[in-house]
Amino acid sequence: MRVFLAIDILRKNRETLLETQSKIRKAVICGGNIRWLQVNALHLTVVFVGELEREGLACLENAVATAVSGVDPFTIRFSKVECFPTSRKPRVIVLNAGKGFAEFRKLQKAVSKSLREAGVKHADPNPPHITLARVKTGPVHIPDDFEVAPFSLGVGTIVLKKSTLLPKGAEYTTLAEFQLGI
Repeated sequence: MRVFLAIDILRKNRETLLETQSKIRKAVICGGNIRWLQVNALHLTVVFVGELEREGLACLENAVATAVSGVDPFTIRFSKVECFPTSRKPRVIVLNAGKGFAEFRKLQKAVSKSLREAGVKHADPNPPHITLARVKTGPVHIPDDFEVAPFSLGVGTIVLKKSTLLPKGAEYTTLAEFQLGI
């Protein structure tokens, strides 16, 4: 099964992200095709693991529980919209983190180290961002003066998600939750 560790976007925060996504849709100039993610699919990836056999779940869960016990809850703030990797050849439109970046990276490093020590293969962690859209084709231009209202997210729990790839997009199922600082 295909799995990753993430921070869920709580229902109360989804409304803010939906408004932000709508504002970006109106401002973005695209020479191609964009697929905007459904608001219930938005999340903040901590570490992408990829394919994992069911037998490996217990090992992964133990490693994550150990890692997050040493990380205190924190708040992360998002305020900048960007194309990744570039606006000429974008793959995604993201909301990038500002305040809380260092704390998030500390969490990622702790989880990654614990997974590595447990022998669980995983991708190198990416900087904190929320993917708002996937760009299928074409360049994307976000006006230089474009601003979104800052969005803060309290981080006290991370979740283990199973990702099932479907033609309409990925479907996520929560398999486990881990409290920070416990």
